[in-house]
Amino acid sequence: MSTKRLRSSTEVLRSQSSQSTTDGSTQSDSSSLREVSVTIDVADDFDLAKSICSYGFFVLAPNKWCPPPPSLSTDHGVFKRPLRYGEKGQHVCDVTLTMGQGTIDVSVATSCPLDDGHLGEIKQQICRMCRVSFPIDSWWSLHSEAKSLGFGRLFRSPTLWEDMVKTITVCNVHWKRTCIMNRLLCDKVSSHMGSFPSPSDVLKFSPEWLQRECNLGYRATRLYKLASAFTDGTIDVAWWEHSDRTQQEVWDACLSLNGFGPFATNNVLQLMGFLETFPYDSETVRHFRECHKVIGSLADITKKAKQHYAKYAPYQFVAYWFELWKGYQQKDGVDADRWEEGNAALVISCPQQQQQQQQEVRDVVNEAKRVKRGRQ
Repeated sequence: MSTKRLRSSTEVLRSQSSQSTTDGSTQSDSSSLREVSVTIDVADDFDLAKSICSYGFFVLAPNKWCPPPPSLSTDHGVFKRPLRYGEKGQHVCDVTLTMGQGTIDVSVATSCPLDDGHLGEIKQQICRMCRVSFPIDSWWSLHSEAKSLGFGRLFRSPTLWEDMVKTITVCNVHWKRTCIMNRLLCDKVSSHMGSFPSPSDVLKFSPEWLQRECNLGYRATRLYKLASAFTDGTIDVAWWEHSDRTQQEVWDACLSLNGFGPFATNNVLQLMGFLETFPYDSETVRHFRECHKVIGSLADITKKAKQHYAKYAPYQFVAYWFELWKGYQQKDGVDADRWEEGNAALVISCPQQQQQQQQEVRDVVNEAKRVKRGRQ
């Protein structure tokens, strides 16, 4: 299944005003706003709520899913976030996504420059997040239960950079801290507060500052080196994402980066669309112990898991994640597309930790709001 034609946009231009900063980025003037409405044609089987609420990254800053009231179907859910665009991500806009009739309806609001080229970039980022071009019929032919639940398009970030950063923040850490790290990166590091920071934003700060102020721990050095790789050309996004690139080539390139071991590399691969990969970790061990009654080391479980999911090739990761995601929803008692901010942020936490962790997450969110008010 291929991505359908991106439809033309209509726009309402109130006024446009922006100021350039010393680093070339554009500082938005909130008193002037350009609003643009665009639509992206999607397949009849596309479901925005199920595409967004399918993978843990959707609850990480700066993503925000707003479920509808219980009386309405999830077709009325709304997804919001800032997107960076333009050369080196120097511009920012706020996008709001809703489900239309065979379309994703998008509202773009910005005080930064915005032309047709920028709109094309924004649309492509949205298509990447929602995996609009994923061949879901092929996957569903292998997994009837997933088809009955509309599951298959796994949410990801709008850019490879953001996916790789988020992968760093999920390694060897509890989920609640992953949530906190991403929130602090958006609120303390980004040159457009609240948006995801660009590589250039990260390089304005030392690893020591990032470690202290963003609760990154040892990941601060890895993040700093990753940002350097994106800015100095070590990571050529066009090369990485070229359609001719093989899984082995990307595996070798990613594994050579500081901080990217087998788990992180496998996770980056699945986020890029190589779904035969195996980013297995302690969650895999827990899942197989609880759901498949298999006990053993990570190496033992990895071998068993590869055998278990082999029949779903080339979508082994989707099959694995379907089982995990179904388990998270059962533990929470609510389908992911109905998650509010509180339970969404804590879905992977142990039940006995949730009350304490919920308060910690609220404290971070409230502090970020206080800092934002002080900077306005």
